[in-house]
Amino acid sequence: MHVSLVLALLLTFVQGDTFDKARKAYSNCIIDAMHAQLESEGTKEVFQTEANAKCTAQRAKYREAIITEELKYGASRKEAEEYADEEAEGLLAGWVDGFNDYKATNTRPTKER
Repeated sequence: MHVSLVLALLLTFVQGDTFDKARKAYSNCIIDAMHAQLESEGTKEVFQTEANAKCTAQRAKYREAIITEELKYGASRKEAEEYADEEAEGLLAGWVDGFNDYKATNTRPTKER
């Protein structure tokens, strides 16, 4: 019985770790796209387009990790997909909203480890 509890906790940790890794990978990809646009004196709109184009694989993994977590907690597939889309879009939107601030202050965001 204790072994199954430990395994259950370990599985929860691994799944959470998978989610966190997917989120970090997507966020860091967005940051790379931001750095490139800030260095080239790009615009917020070009940054958003570039991030969408360059980070599709990371976004898909992040989205799937969210869906997996939501299904685990009882959401329907449709609800989980809608929530995942909102979260992925929200993550990008936060960076897009901050683009001009980074540009105006000549600063750069730091990648997550």
